[in-house]
Amino acid sequence: MIQISVAGTNYSPVENNAITASSVTIHRPERIFQNSDAFRQIILAARPSGMAKLSDFQFVPLAWAGQTAFKFYGRTAVDGHYNGLALDEREGDRIAGVLEDNGILFMKNHGVMVCGPTIAEAWDDLYYLERAADVQIRAMSSGRPLVPAVVAEETARQMREGDPESARLHLESAKRVLDRAEPDYKS
Repeated sequence: MIQISVAGTNYSPVENNAITASSVTIHRPERIFQNSDAFRQIILAARPSGMAKLSDFQFVPLAWAGQTAFKFYGRTAVDGHYNGLALDEREGDRIAGVLEDNGILFMKNHGVMVCGPTIAEAWDDLYYLERAADVQIRAMSSGRPLVPAVVAEETARQMREGDPESARLHLESAKRVLDRAEPDYKS
């Protein structure tokens, strides 16, 4: 996972203290932040379980078949053109163009990019997106058809109204748990 801030040069690697050239190219913050005033943070989740499975399908990843998925209704885009390692700025521009102002980008054979106005909101979206993906994968494995709810748009609007404060409180809660269980995470 990698977090990228609006400044564009403040990349914060979360794993292995290293960022590959293709990560910076693919998730070109300058281009993404230029496309939307709402985005100030980017989190890349490059292969978590449920989201990885959904990002590799040939159809729209979320089926809007459960309440958690409704949080993302009207906010997702799909990039079905995996072009190998992206070491060229044109690929970053192409991906930013696919994302537009959606906030969530499922990238085929790669993973998911989540953008938000704050790190708390981007992290909260990533957290709940993983849960929605997991629920959908489990439901799909039952073999029964998924029937999207007709109230998705209204439910999404209701959920988004309290998101900034809810996201901030959610992240603070997770940090308190880490403070007790793994106090060295800050270093």
